[in-house]
Amino acid sequence: MIKASIIGGTGYMGFELLRILSRHPAVELSEVTSRSSAGKTVAQVYPALGRVIDKEYVSEIAHPEASDVVFVAAPHGSSI
Repeated sequence: MIKASIIGGTGYMGFELLRILSRHPAVELSEVTSRSSAGKTVAQVYPALGRVIDKEYVSEIAHPEASDVVFVAAPHGSSI
């Protein structure tokens, strides 16, 4: 099982990563960040994904060691 986290999980690319990774049988989502939606659940932001993802957005990745891979889907220039 590969543990993945997403930085910037509320934009277009973040949504697509959530959608694809949540359906992959070998991937477990560890953490998903969002500055604007921290404290909200994925279901509150994307109701269609709430049925398959039981996660709450956090403002930053608290446990990077818990992820095998981290995807950055933040806006252009903000990941520098």
